[in-house]
Amino acid sequence: MTNTDIYSIFDEFLKTTVIEKKNMFSAKDSDFLEIFTTDHLKELVAQYVNNPIDGQKAKEIFDSNNISFEDRIRKQFENGNVSKDAKAVFGHLMWLQYLPAIKPGRDEVWGKSKCEKIERCTELQVSYSSNGVAGYGMAAMRLDDELTDLVLLFHNLVQENWGDLEKIKKYIVKWCLDIDDIRSLEYEKNANGKRKCPVELLPIHNMLLHLCKKEHYYSIAVSGHKRKIVDTFECLIPPKTNEENCDLSLADDVLDNDCEYNKKIFIIVDKLKKGDVVMGNNALNEIVDFYDDEYKNLWDAGSDKDYSDINAIKFKKAIILYGPPGTSKTFSAEGLAKTLIFRLDYSGSPDKVEGFLADSNKIKKNQIHRLQLHPNYAYEDFVWGYQIENGQTLAKKGYFLKLIDKVSRENEETHVLILDEINRVDLSRLFGELFSSIENRGKEIDLPVEVEGIKQISVPNNLYIIGTMNEIDFSLERVDFALRRRFAWFFYGYNEDKLSGILNDKLKKNPISTFDDNAQNDYIQCCSLLNKSIDKDPELGPQYQIGHTFFAELVDIWKDMPRKGIKNVKPILWNISIGPMIEAYLGNCDKDTKENKIAEYKTIFGIDNK
Repeated sequence: MTNTDIYSIFDEFLKTTVIEKKNMFSAKDSDFLEIFTTDHLKELVAQYVNNPIDGQKAKEIFDSNNISFEDRIRKQFENGNVSKDAKAVFGHLMWLQYLPAIKPGRDEVWGKSKCEKIERCTELQVSYSSNGVAGYGMAAMRLDDELTDLVLLFHNLVQENWGDLEKIKKYIVKWCLDIDDIRSLEYEKNANGKRKCPVELLPIHNMLLHLCKKEHYYSIAVSGHKRKIVDTFECLIPPKTNEENCDLSLADDVLDNDCEYNKKIFIIVDKLKKGDVVMGNNALNEIVDFYDDEYKNLWDAGSDKDYSDINAIKFKKAIILYGPPGTSKTFSAEGLAKTLIFRLDYSGSPDKVEGFLADSNKIKKNQIHRLQLHPNYAYEDFVWGYQIENGQTLAKKGYFLKLIDKVSRENEETHVLILDEINRVDLSRLFGELFSSIENRGKEIDLPVEVEGIKQISVPNNLYIIGTMNEIDFSLERVDFALRRRFAWFFYGYNEDKLSGILNDKLKKNPISTFDDNAQNDYIQCCSLLNKSIDKDPELGPQYQIGHTFFAELVDIWKDMPRKGIKNVKPILWNISIGPMIEAYLGNCDKDTKENKIAEYKTIFGIDNK
């Protein structure tokens, strides 16, 4: 299948499977018999939805923590548990789940790997259109949740005789939005408590909504991303948006809780497309790609918590990102600073947005200040200290007082100071008498001596502070309460989504054909399982997680030995990075305990101890 119009492909899929109930891919006449039947979907409900192989059951069956999705599916469908036609139906649903997704720069390879995966799992030979409509990120890995939902959706669809494609789409919209509880009731009726009905929209729901009603739902798979985008670019939305100037309501008054976000995204996109805002000197394409780095770095900075770090720093003006090494704290601090400056200084009008996007690097250079702290960096360097000039001992301003001078002069601009690795200094001593001014902005504090003609100083309101801290080097429990009170604290740990993003970025520059999507999923699962075990270890805990940037080094090692398989490369990463790190973390354990734990973690990471 090579049709580049994904919407036509989706329509063809619904027509063939739901209306005609046939196999969409086989060229054999015998295989064009009806396969999307109630009986075949019941088989999948019984064997896949109600008989999941996960958790302890998977460990008992496979005697391992590292079980791939393919292994589980093949096990569930073996020994005639599911008929050939029912497996073919499942293959169709896997294909549909992958249809909207995009792997930037690697669509063709990625699509081929998906076809091969479907064939290995279900024996169904499929073709793939490489032109998806949305990036999923790690959300694409929620295979079981999304396929469960598709099985139950099509279990409902095949029980009716549909003659109208638009009616099918309308039903799918109602299913995704759980109108009249149709989805909740189906889970309650047929999932038998084995699978829970998702509270929030799954990525596949957002994509089905887009494929059914593209004029109402933008091509963004993750609901949280929609909300972030609207929050970031809301200045482009007219103050009095209403149904008269924004007719984006669904047919027959089918509305959802996220409808306002979808409406606003379309307004934002319309503004961008019309040239109210342009990026640099280039006019924007017809479809605005919010995953382009220039956009994504603005709306995707900060954590995904309900009260995010971007909210906290706007309120508290001082924040610390803490956690284990290798968890993108410094990178996140810079992104957070840039987003804060954009929202406070440039998001008030389309002209300001244009100015920011046109020259964000200059803005970053002028308004973001980064200081790398170390044990020899002291109060005298930071606030003020005595220096000898021309034979005289003079009180001279340090880095922070000089920065305060600059920020005070530019009081209409937001400035951000990033203090990298605050765990390497005594922060209370570093700030000295200005420590309380972090909290009490604008309040003048007496200096112990006159410093370059200044006797009093205050921290201006337009100066924000972001600190980063490796919790391994300085436990949060050791932080005094005065320091805690003056900063908002956000834990930055291992993150699957960020690991996936870093791997994809590295693979764009250095493609590795054998490290396809299946291999990546399995690798990320191993990394996650290792960190979950570390979290539960009484000798370690979350502060000793292995950061995602360390795991991503696999690609850097692999690119120099492309003919090797992942089984050859992972042990190298373990031996030069992961293993020594864990060994150091277990330094207080006796020799036997340490060796046993390292062997256990090595197995969890998917490496043979032989």
